[in-house]
Amino acid sequence: MVVSPGARVSEQDRAGGAASARWIGLVARSVAVTDASPCIDDALVRRLVSTQFPRWASLPVKAVEPGGWDNRSFRLGERMIVRLPSAAEYAVQVEKEHRWLPTLQPYLPLEIPTPIAIGNPAEGYPWKRSIYRWIEGDVATPERISNLGDCAGELARFLIALHEIDPTDGPRPGLGFDDGTWDRARGWTLWKAAIIAARLTETNASDREQSLRVIDEVVSDWRRSL
Repeated sequence: MVVSPGARVSEQDRAGGAASARWIGLVARSVAVTDASPCIDDALVRRLVSTQFPRWASLPVKAVEPGGWDNRSFRLGERMIVRLPSAAEYAVQVEKEHRWLPTLQPYLPLEIPTPIAIGNPAEGYPWKRSIYRWIEGDVATPERISNLGDCAGELARFLIALHEIDPTDGPRPGLGFDDGTWDRARGWTLWKAAIIAARLTETNASDREQSLRVIDEVVSDWRRSL
């Protein structure tokens, strides 16, 4: 959906906490129009697996919780995970990940997903998708981490190792750039921030306040570009 100038955005008044509404002007000369995403659920995944990977058709399928945004993830048996892009702009990651994750793994101190197979569009699902080996573990929450310092150090070592990998001949970032790239980036950022600010996702008060600040920054940046 293209956001037109004068789109009305409701937000909570920061000072008094009262609900108010104001008009926000937006410009998006080349905002990408994204088609409605297909319904991605257990039934679709079962059909896709049965159609293209019949050797795994008997394995149970279960949605991973919490679910993702760019991709929807589903357990396939005990040892695999299926990841389906939720929109066309995320689908380009599939082949890139299958090409580069195995190359990166030897240089990294922590395990990363191992690609197993790529599925092609089928059963009304329009994009390629990935099957990876499942990595056992839990979501990293403070109550599950016995020593935050050790955890931070381990994460830092991983990021340093990733940063030190020679990027020569590596993949180009994103989808490339053109005259409308920054306009599309503003539109995407506003969309993501508005979802959180409107409490359409599970967020807390600080997340919402941060999103309101992001909206202000996006609008200010647009106004400076006029």
